[in-house]
Amino acid sequence: MQLSDINGWMGHWYLPSNKDNNINGILEFSDGKIKLRTIGYFKGLRDLEANEYLSICGYLFNGKSISLLSCSKPRQQLSIPGMCLFEYSPSIVIIGNEFSSIEDISLNSITIHFIGLEEWLAHGIFSIAKDPQNNNFNMNYSMPSSCEADMGEYYIKFDYNFNIHCDKFKELSAVHKAGVKFEFKETSSWKQAMDAVCNFKTFVTLCLGTEIQIDSISAKDGDNQKFDVFYNTNINSNIKLKNWFFIYFNDIKDIDKPFIKLNNVVIFQEISRTKIPTYILDLK
Repeated sequence: MQLSDINGWMGHWYLPSNKDNNINGILEFSDGKIKLRTIGYFKGLRDLEANEYLSICGYLFNGKSISLLSCSKPRQQLSIPGMCLFEYSPSIVIIGNEFSSIEDISLNSITIHFIGLEEWLAHGIFSIAKDPQNNNFNMNYSMPSSCEADMGEYYIKFDYNFNIHCDKFKELSAVHKAGVKFEFKETSSWKQAMDAVCNFKTFVTLCLGTEIQIDSISAKDGDNQKFDVFYNTNINSNIKLKNWFFIYFNDIKDIDKPFIKLNNVVIFQEISRTKIPTYILDLK
């Protein structure tokens, strides 16, 4: 799911402190961001200071739970025929679970899809061959083998999925996506989880020679309920990375300790081919 998929979603919305006061509203995607538009005002909202932020929870007509965290006070618009519309812009959008604040989130695992991660991993997963006997084309897809890194408080695993679309007449498309799964040995807070994510992001940025961007986030809470998380910013998923990197995953995958936690201990290992210091971690 992408942020742009959240458009035209209608539901009932309420403040976590007053669930009985729910009002109708619609989630809209415009100018690269998600906004909630409601008809009517939440009770008690006028008591908030101008610089205070609020959380709004809701459920769609299909029953899916939504949490809009760190919303600023709403913009008011006058609509025909004289109705007042209120527009809220959250900092974080959570699909599939209800949280009153970012501090309430506890996680068993979190999976991050980075833009360009597949190029860095450089797995040769597709092969296409033509059969000269009958003019058939054969496509083969080989899912990469899994690997795991023990980081002490959590494991890092590479997660893969594959989707294929065919209309049987003129088009066939196959998409391979790689993600990084952080699996915590004990339930983690959101801050602790994002610290782990940022450590890995910094490591890969060093390898690429350019900053890598987060494309999407999915997670499982302490009860293993899955939900999706979006930072409400305009991310360009069509960013193209340069066609060479300082260090590829294949350069380090056979090292005894190929990754580390950057903010605790920094271990440098020189890779002879590149002469560039790199961070290292335990792969199994």
